[in-house]
Amino acid sequence: MTPQDIAAQLPNPDRLEQTSRSLAALDAVLSPETDYRTYTYNPAWSPTARLATMNDGSGDDYVIVYSDQGTAIRGFDHESKLSPWTRDADTIAPGVLDGLPENLRFVIDDLTLHRPGSSSSEVTFCFWIPADSDRWSAGPATDDGGAAWMLNLAHDGTADAYVNYAISYFEVDLSLETVEAFFASQPATAKVIGQLNPTADVETALADLRSIGYPVAT
Repeated sequence: MTPQDIAAQLPNPDRLEQTSRSLAALDAVLSPETDYRTYTYNPAWSPTARLATMNDGSGDDYVIVYSDQGTAIRGFDHESKLSPWTRDADTIAPGVLDGLPENLRFVIDDLTLHRPGSSSSEVTFCFWIPADSDRWSAGPATDDGGAAWMLNLAHDGTADAYVNYAISYFEVDLSLETVEAFFASQPATAKVIGQLNPTADVETALADLRSIGYPVAT
């Protein structure tokens, strides 16, 4: 699959952001310790932008910035043939960023969006959609740079995909119905939190969900 194929299949930014928030909310309930969460979402990253991240703890990550200027995705698969690690070059592979608008370039240049100690060249895929556009774009690179597998959950946006991920990562088998409620952004309750993670401190989990901007039942 090429970057152009993936760009054509990405959901609209509103739907992608809802999925990003749901992924972060589920991870927050399943992992009280933030260091062990794969997915995060910050609704107040800046006065005009929200930030979603994925970090698998093995050197692979992505960020999605939802801003007034548009939405941009920057990702890094350290084993991709586009990675500077495998190319032995401290540069971004040709074709990955061609066409990226200058007002969305911060998704690459802002070092706070990269892992501590990494460089801005650690980029293997990038997608963007300006605020005045209804189509995602990607550069002319022919290799997806790991985007297909790394964006799988965000792109898929289904409870089934998350249940499979949770079995592998958290070693828990979740109720599909409960996970579906999160993907539908239904307000979280103490009961639902207990169904997801019987050992969770409910008040702490609810506070985490509020900080993520996920709806919580009153």
